[in-house]
Amino acid sequence: MTTQIMAIKGKKEIWLQLADVRPIPLNVSPEEETRCREAERLVNSLWDKWMRQFAENGSSQEVLARVEFRFAQL
Repeated sequence: MTTQIMAIKGKKEIWLQLADVRPIPLNVSPEEETRCREAERLVNSLWDKWMRQFAENGSSQEVLARVEFRFAQL
């Protein structure tokens, strides 16, 4: 039934992998997928960089919170 509803709305399910948390499912239109994938890439890129920078002083979740805060500022 979920697949039928998604097909009617023209949406598809994608999975985003952000940092080291479980993959996140999203239902998006084909036009939104590109933006979501780009956001995924940017978040992971900054998270990777800051994990190296703050490795001894912060947990993975703390670094992810810093990344979230930075994107919220934008």
